[in-house]
Amino acid sequence: MSDTDATKRCERCATEFTASSPLGLCPSCLFKLGMSDPAMTPPPAQEPEAAVVSAPTPPPRAASVRRLHLPSRRVGIAIAALVVAGSGALAFALFLRPAHESSAHADPVRFRLNLPDGTAMPDHAQFAVSGDGSQVVVVARRHDGGMPGLWLRRLQSLEWRELARTDGASFPFWSPDGRHIGFFAGARLKRIDIGNDLVETLCEVDHGGGGTWSIHGVIVFAGPGGLFRVPASGGAPQPVTRLEPGRRETAHLRPQFLPDGRHFIFLTQGVNDRSTTSIADLETGEIMAIADGRGPAVFAGDRLLLSRGSVLSAQQFDYARRRLIDEARTIAGVEDIANDLRRGSGFAASSTVLVYQRQEPWRRRLLWFDREGRMIGLEGEFADADGFALSPDGRTVAVARREAGGNTSSIWLMESQSARVSRLTWGQGRDESPVWSPDGARLAFSSRRDDNQGVHIIVHDLNGREETIFSGPDARPTDWSRDGRFLIYSARSPMTRSDVWMLPVTGDKKPVQLDPTPGNQSQGVLSPDVRWLAYISDESGRDEVYVRAFPPADGRWQISTGGGTRPRWRDDGRELLFLSPDGHLMAAGVELSVVPRFGVPQRLFPVPEADDFSVRGSRVLTQTPIERAGDRQLEVILNWAAELRR
Repeated sequence: MSDTDATKRCERCATEFTASSPLGLCPSCLFKLGMSDPAMTPPPAQEPEAAVVSAPTPPPRAASVRRLHLPSRRVGIAIAALVVAGSGALAFALFLRPAHESSAHADPVRFRLNLPDGTAMPDHAQFAVSGDGSQVVVVARRHDGGMPGLWLRRLQSLEWRELARTDGASFPFWSPDGRHIGFFAGARLKRIDIGNDLVETLCEVDHGGGGTWSIHGVIVFAGPGGLFRVPASGGAPQPVTRLEPGRRETAHLRPQFLPDGRHFIFLTQGVNDRSTTSIADLETGEIMAIADGRGPAVFAGDRLLLSRGSVLSAQQFDYARRRLIDEARTIAGVEDIANDLRRGSGFAASSTVLVYQRQEPWRRRLLWFDREGRMIGLEGEFADADGFALSPDGRTVAVARREAGGNTSSIWLMESQSARVSRLTWGQGRDESPVWSPDGARLAFSSRRDDNQGVHIIVHDLNGREETIFSGPDARPTDWSRDGRFLIYSARSPMTRSDVWMLPVTGDKKPVQLDPTPGNQSQGVLSPDVRWLAYISDESGRDEVYVRAFPPADGRWQISTGGGTRPRWRDDGRELLFLSPDGHLMAAGVELSVVPRFGVPQRLFPVPEADDFSVRGSRVLTQTPIERAGDRQLEVILNWAAELRR
């Protein structure tokens, strides 16, 4: 008798059956859990005898993939039943299948995991699957404001659980035993015990880009300039890898320990997002490249899952010999996976469970508000928008837009009155962070171009002429002084982290650092009289708004007290506005004199999820994302290895 025809006992009701089942359950139980395929329809109900429950006649094995849809919990028994269907199917597959039954013989099961009502993932989804595939943790935030935090879902449960004290969390990762989650928040690496919500700080880290936790109690994480290690109990981080500019490396990202706890894989990002997956030895420091691609890799079971653009494939990997085996096979139906190497997860997997986010275009809406928070106008809606700048006369909006399906972006112009849109820059680079000159005749922006010179700051006039005025590792212009003499920009380096700089537009064009204090500084903007610089710094452990004299001199004032980003001066310099962490527009009055005096910041109105804004007189133009279906849901495939095809 074959394995397919062998008698089995249902893990749910103990009824014996002989048909093959993807979940180890009898047809009756599968039907109750929502498997409505006709092949799984149970026989008519029979009256049981006194001591024996008769086994139903098994139907033929169904060849099609079972598709379950798992909506968020709603009021009403009918919809709750659908939730039970999806969660129950996955839970039984994970916990009730006999240990000897190979998942390779089980059919794949797909369903959708929705976030709780009133929440959504940020633009770049960040999530992780526990090693045994039983739990998912995701970064999400509430629509009514507040900072993003961690939400936990046990896949056999119907409820999401918000993890306390994880405000500002990013890039979560699991401990090997599934009891703790590591994450980054407030320029620190932290861990939380999911049993008692105890949060501990392990070390300071500037903009962590993912981490991994070994069976030997070591954490390796991505930081500026390479990868670092730290004990899982906390301590001083030590470098593990360093970037090699000669090889055109820009970042080391997404480390993942292999089962031996000594070797790990990671992604090396190069110019124009070219990337290589490598394996490293934590003890010897030896590094070997194993695969090329344009996305991250995840080790699951005995395979390496490789993301190449929006397609996901798997290839057997012998990590002891450090080599890929056989050929890569695509995972059927996973051809639109979201990926952002630096800011998002895209997908996560265990040996049995694959979770991913579908790729959808970003969309941003530009809305005008008055001082009371009433919407008074709509500038437009942009696909794949990533930052904007309003011209000095308020008539033109410059928008950075990403190209569909690629890693390039360009600058576009939209005229407010006519809504006419035109493209300003072209090419295969990434043009971002536009800033207008005070006369409205030129734009400065950052550009990543394939010439091994890092990031350029380019000045481009509206007739098409352009000039590179600076090249550095990672530079983004944030303001242009009203007298036209200086550009303010932020730059990041492995040695100094992120700093605010002043760049003369003419003359020797020698940059000058504006704030030498510890921490990361960015988002610098000058007051209209070019005497004061507002910017953010995380030296206190979170981003706060500060003001200091310009050019650099003694005197510095902290403006925000509960966190703040995106400082903006009112046109007359009498007010400084910024965004609070809980999604409100804040304003602090300013008395300008030899020494400025700042009032206590006041809440103006909520702007949930706004990621940028501009001020013109008594009006405020905000950039807010338009919610996409993919921002509230993750796709799940149980027994994903059965979907492999040549």
